[in-house]
Amino acid sequence: MFQVMRMAEIIELHGKKYALDQNGYLTEMSQWDSQIMDWFADQANIAITDEHYKVMEYLREYYEIHKKHPGMRVLFAALPEIFGREKGTLTYFHELFPGGCNQAYKIAGLPVQHSCC
Repeated sequence: MFQVMRMAEIIELHGKKYALDQNGYLTEMSQWDSQIMDWFADQANIAITDEHYKVMEYLREYYEIHKKHPGMRVLFAALPEIFGREKGTLTYFHELFPGGCNQAYKIAGLPVQHSCC
């Protein structure tokens, strides 16, 4: 069986160019803005809400401080702080991001993480 590798690419949205790696993630976190966020979300059939923004804000802030993605335990321990006890659950997170944490990382403009989540 052959594995098809996707080539890195440049996409243009409303006159602005974004560099994506072979996995479709931004190559430069600083390029992230509402246009590319909406484009990633559209690709995943996700309508961005304030709840999505809260998660992405947490992810981006964590990455900026620690220079790495939050581990699953760290992320899921933070959910009650972000949403409160009732919504701060793994189930609710997966309602927001059905593709899991890697999907959330991608939409939030973080680089690809090479681990299972």
